[in-house]
Amino acid sequence: MRKRDPKHEASLNTLIQLLPEHIERLLLINDHHNSEYIASEVLASLVRARYSVQSDLLGLITRALHRRVIIGIHACIRRNETLRTLAIGNSELVQDTASYFWEKFFEDEQLVPNYEVRFGVYLQDRVIDYMRHLLTEENTRESMDTFTSIDEEGNSSSYIDTVSDDLDDSPEINVMRLQDQSRLMSALVNLPQKERNAFYFRVECKYDWVKVAEFLGCSIPKARDLLNLSIEKLQGALK
Repeated sequence: MRKRDPKHEASLNTLIQLLPEHIERLLLINDHHNSEYIASEVLASLVRARYSVQSDLLGLITRALHRRVIIGIHACIRRNETLRTLAIGNSELVQDTASYFWEKFFEDEQLVPNYEVRFGVYLQDRVIDYMRHLLTEENTRESMDTFTSIDEEGNSSSYIDTVSDDLDDSPEINVMRLQDQSRLMSALVNLPQKERNAFYFRVECKYDWVKVAEFLGCSIPKARDLLNLSIEKLQGALK
């Protein structure tokens, strides 16, 4: 039977005894070389166990793990030529892959799931699984393009052209929206760490400026400057 890493097991047992504010501080540490960094395997265990469901901690832990999932998916795509090609043709690829990851994450009912043993490997495997699904789907779509439909007058046309479009927006509008989402996600991941954290704490977590500055380890004016820089760069990604 698979077992958790002893270090992760010890970290988990220590973590659940800490005060919520102490855990919040540890969640801000993104450098895995830091001795206080919480391993993704440990975060996964806490999410799976619905740890501290009566407080806001579970939401913070889940968001912290989700950020690592998004960054991990981007890393997988950069390292694999096939995945990079798929990403060019699918601007929602990262978000859809993350949804697939979480679906499999919560479906796993093993006593000790793989994501509690080697999170990075588990994430990479789920990314590859989803890409295989997309490739299979793409091949099926290509075969459908060869089908023809014959109308009552004997005229033939591509079957795919006979399928009605139920989207409220035009295809052009939808493509523009998806491209914007993709560029925004890529720009957010590529921001310098402090600027990315400023955006995350203030915009996503909606912390007040006192807490944002505390988490960033700087003054409130400096925290505002970091947020403004992040917003400027994200806006530039959409031009």
